[in-house]
Amino acid sequence: MRIVVAGAGIGGLSAAVALERDGHEVVVVERAPQLTEVGAAIVLGPHAMRVLDHLGVAPCLRERNTPPQSSTYYDMVDGEARVHTELGEVGHALYGATLYSAHRRDVIDCLAGQLQRTQIRLNSTVADVEQNDRAATLVLEGGERITGDIVVAADGIRSTLRARLFGETPATFTGFLAWRTVLPIEKLGHALPPATKLWIGAGRHVVHYPIRHGTQFYAAFYVPADEIHREDWSTSGDVEGLRASFADACPEVRALTQAVDEAFITGIYYRDPLPTWSHGRVVLVGDAAHPVLPTSGSGAAVAIEDAVALTRCLTRFPSDHAAAFVDFQRRRQPRTTRLLISSRADLATYHEENPVKIAARAPMNRAVMRLDPTGFHRLGWLYAHDEVAESAKDSDTFSRTNLAPPERPAARRAFDLWANALKPEDSLDGWVSERAAFKRFEQANFPVPEGVLVEPIDCDGVPAWRVSPPGASRGRTVLHLHGGAFIFGSGEGEIALAARIAAQLDAVAIVPQFRCMPEHAPGAMLEDVRKVHDWSRARAQVALLSASASGANIALRLVQTLRDEGAALPGDLVLLSPFLRFDMRSPSIEANAPSEAWLSPRRLLQATAAYLQDHEPDDPRVAALAGNLHGLPPIHIYAALGEALADDARLCAEQVKAAGGTARLTLVAESVHVYPMFPWLEETHAFLADLAAMASVRQAG
Repeated sequence: MRIVVAGAGIGGLSAAVALERDGHEVVVVERAPQLTEVGAAIVLGPHAMRVLDHLGVAPCLRERNTPPQSSTYYDMVDGEARVHTELGEVGHALYGATLYSAHRRDVIDCLAGQLQRTQIRLNSTVADVEQNDRAATLVLEGGERITGDIVVAADGIRSTLRARLFGETPATFTGFLAWRTVLPIEKLGHALPPATKLWIGAGRHVVHYPIRHGTQFYAAFYVPADEIHREDWSTSGDVEGLRASFADACPEVRALTQAVDEAFITGIYYRDPLPTWSHGRVVLVGDAAHPVLPTSGSGAAVAIEDAVALTRCLTRFPSDHAAAFVDFQRRRQPRTTRLLISSRADLATYHEENPVKIAARAPMNRAVMRLDPTGFHRLGWLYAHDEVAESAKDSDTFSRTNLAPPERPAARRAFDLWANALKPEDSLDGWVSERAAFKRFEQANFPVPEGVLVEPIDCDGVPAWRVSPPGASRGRTVLHLHGGAFIFGSGEGEIALAARIAAQLDAVAIVPQFRCMPEHAPGAMLEDVRKVHDWSRARAQVALLSASASGANIALRLVQTLRDEGAALPGDLVLLSPFLRFDMRSPSIEANAPSEAWLSPRRLLQATAAYLQDHEPDDPRVAALAGNLHGLPPIHIYAALGEALADDARLCAEQVKAAGGTARLTLVAESVHVYPMFPWLEETHAFLADLAAMASVRQAG
């Protein structure tokens, strides 16, 4: 096949290398008069280097660069380390490849040097594209025409071909500009260790790292656009504005600005994902199809991945380019969309100006560093991806996700709801937007049963709901604590569950809305729940304390506190999918990952760090299982056999029994996290029958 590639950047040349290796005749068209990239360096993560190894390009890059051994985020003002990630040999052991940083020019040279038969047409600006049912033709300025069987548009975020095929739509300006520069290490006045450093602060961030075996360094300074007053955002020797933007930064950042004598100024833009990446015989790749922000550190990497993916799709459908293009987009779009959204969320996080969120971020990040020192739980989805292996899968194999949902239709329905509770775009404003999205999920899927009376109440300053099933007696109370991974849930979202539980005991449920993490200290949850308990206990017997997921830890901490004070205890505890272990070492987290739709290792890390903050995982002040479990009411534990928290449920039962208590554990196969939330499941009916039997025994006694 004769293939014309528009654009000789990293994406276009990667496509040319992959296509040439597969036997295609390739012509690359580039508007620049020479192959060069100025003023910037890039990160090539393990996911990129794995593909470059496959293409034969990686050895050239390794000869020119030393891999960074770590990546660390610092606070812009005080210089304190916030998040540290081990790279180098540790990263290679985790991901099977090593991250490198390189000058863009070196990447371009190494890619071009791998081409043997490909023709590169420089100084050739594309003006238009024409196509029919046999061929596609690039029309250059001046009228020359270059024809191929297909055209690969790798002409970047300002793609001419995308505009011609899908109409001109402006890129979205983030409101930030970046000063970028590559300078000799002598300008800095000292050598740099092989490491990446990133400083984050209100409305700005800085990233820098050495390249070319430490002989040069790259630095990028991101600032609000209104801090650069000029009509031309091009190369600037006037860097006083740069220094003024970071006058209040820590000494290391200020020293970095003093070393810069010129920089290239660029606007930071993104585009929303295109619904379609191809039109006729033209297909878009890289930034032309799915531009991501530089905060991703993977814009070049995903373009390199695209090259292998597209080539394999053309091989899979050698006589049907339309089918190849559809297959290419189907395989690549979910990953690239997630990366775009992640890069936008990262930019917002780096530049956060909300003082509440900034204050919450520091202790949460310290917990992340203790719990995930290698960064695998945070970065595994990005760095461990193997596009060479993924692209080699046939369509049927590729369509099978890594998830293993239940086979029962009813359980599969619940599984799918959990799997879609939060979407990637819900993370754009961190936990704030995720919390709002989770509330929408609860409201849409867990309506209050007909006939249930719901009344908002105030329990000594803590908001709550009194939930009265039809005919319920107000002489008995169920206190129900919601879950939500310490961050997301709401009492309102579990009113329906509380109503079903209370109905089995002929009781009224009280469902508090206690303070959540990470903007509050861990003790705030227990403080609020204690107030609601005491308010309820003063008015009726607390016959049952029920809790789901993260609420289970607060429930256990509450009864431990009541016991220590000699106060009356609830009659029974019912814990649903209890979240009780905080060291991220429960075997079921990884073992059950395929059958867990909601609590991925990454989400569990986020939740655990938000809750622990500066506490250790075995601190009894926050971890109930690390405390005294003697003398507690009978505990009834229900969980799914294949969920991430299955071992938390087992451990709870074991430790309560070891302390001389009563614990009854029910693990249900082929089910989901907090399965009693889903009224159509047969195991939910069995759970409610258990409660009714428990109530009968209590009343008979």
